[in-house]
Amino acid sequence: MTGISDRRLKILAFAVSFAVYTGLGYWLQVRHGFILGDSLSRVYAAQSVVYSRDPHLAAIGFIFTPLTAMVEIPFIALSPVFPPLAGRAFSGSIISALFMAGAVVQILSMGVDRGLPRWYCLTITALFAVHPMILFYGSNGMSEAPFIFFITWAVRRLILWMVDDDVHHLVAAGGIAMGLAYLTRYDALACIGVAGAVVATTTYLRGRRFPRVRRALLDLFIMSGPGVVAFLGWAIASWLITGEAFAQF
Repeated sequence: MTGISDRRLKILAFAVSFAVYTGLGYWLQVRHGFILGDSLSRVYAAQSVVYSRDPHLAAIGFIFTPLTAMVEIPFIALSPVFPPLAGRAFSGSIISALFMAGAVVQILSMGVDRGLPRWYCLTITALFAVHPMILFYGSNGMSEAPFIFFITWAVRRLILWMVDDDVHHLVAAGGIAMGLAYLTRYDALACIGVAGAVVATTTYLRGRRFPRVRRALLDLFIMSGPGVVAFLGWAIASWLITGEAFAQF
């Protein structure tokens, strides 16, 4: 693969991973009916938005975090054409495959960004992609696949930020990836806190004496602020609609 550009290599890695995870999901859920309850719950939540007696976005519910079910809505809308998308929760498998294939690309990109030998990058990426747990979560329709994607994306951009101190990497890691990670799984709140502490400490240690406290606090806000806002927004929305703040816990 020495003649393939990095961009084409990433596209190929995504395409192959997506095909494998989708095929495994079809084999598990459509062919053999191996459907996990959490996956089916998210499919039901997406169905409620489109096909319930009173279709509206809040019908997605406030027990699970919303992102996984929300991205399934376009596939659920196609379920009259292909019933297993809903009946066998295959829409969840497609979403898991998309996000886990994206995580594979992020793992590959970490090595490419650092200029590591291509054979080494491909070996590490392949070991990640074919790990039994990655294969399982990349095909079962649960929320682990999007969570892994957002966390690997955040880690990759944090690595780049550690090297060149470019605030754009920090915005991508904290302002986008970590915020979306919380909307995928509550576990992300711990990652947001730890990442914020690492960023603030790093900025403080490598900054000049006078402004470094302010810079550390600013970088902490950039890194952890969006995730905290997502947490507060989800809790407030839950309280306003259900009357039970933090009922998801």
